[in-house]
Amino acid sequence: MKHLKIFLLILLLTFTISHQLFAEEIPFRHTSPQYVGIVTGNKVNIRSGPHESHEIIGQANFEEILYVIEKKDDWAQVVLPKSVSLWVYSKLIEKKDNETGIAKKDGVNVRVKPNIKHFAICQLFKDDEVEILGEKWEWYQIKPPKNTVGWIHNNFIKQHMTLEEYEDYLREERISQLFKDAESIHITELAKGTNIDYDYLLAIYKNIIDNYPQHPKGLIANEHYQLLLSKKASSEAVKKEELKNLPKQDRILPLKKG
Repeated sequence: MKHLKIFLLILLLTFTISHQLFAEEIPFRHTSPQYVGIVTGNKVNIRSGPHESHEIIGQANFEEILYVIEKKDDWAQVVLPKSVSLWVYSKLIEKKDNETGIAKKDGVNVRVKPNIKHFAICQLFKDDEVEILGEKWEWYQIKPPKNTVGWIHNNFIKQHMTLEEYEDYLREERISQLFKDAESIHITELAKGTNIDYDYLLAIYKNIIDNYPQHPKGLIANEHYQLLLSKKASSEAVKKEELKNLPKQDRILPLKKG
């Protein structure tokens, strides 16, 4: 049971890292962003084109981070944030579960509102996956697909970081969160007193060491790992000695086969 617990933990942490790595990829299918911008206003309109006459797709919040694709006159083309929701006709989507669906064919229109009269902001290719947020009439409300862009006025967005700087920032955030989670579990285990699951803790820190061996937090994780190895050995020695000193009738011995 203990080995299964450790295996599942490592699998979960590995999936988390992989998922976060994919989340750092530039979320746009064809054109690479120029830089990462930060929104300077609150409830700033994102439009379907670079003019106030174009339809409002959604809104961006103060200090929200957006990938900037290009600039045109007084407008910046940006990758839509996940806070914006869009709509697809449900009969063109094969639902995998309550939260995901797959486009049944090429050219599935993604619209601003649940009506064919409203603007199609982009199209899905066959087998493109969408995240489903809800359902209304015969439409699915979804998060913006990766190839979805809109336009925001230059007055409300400014350059925040280069792409490389932002990727470094995301990496640091990821490592910090993993280390924070590890320390939280460590504290919980220490509170158990003599029933500490050393193998569980060692597996957590080993995962950080393997993925970030030269990072400062990876080095600290290695220090914790070595200390835990020492404590585990001492604990096992104490338990072995206690067992040896027990009267024979009080010892729990393995059952003989046959």
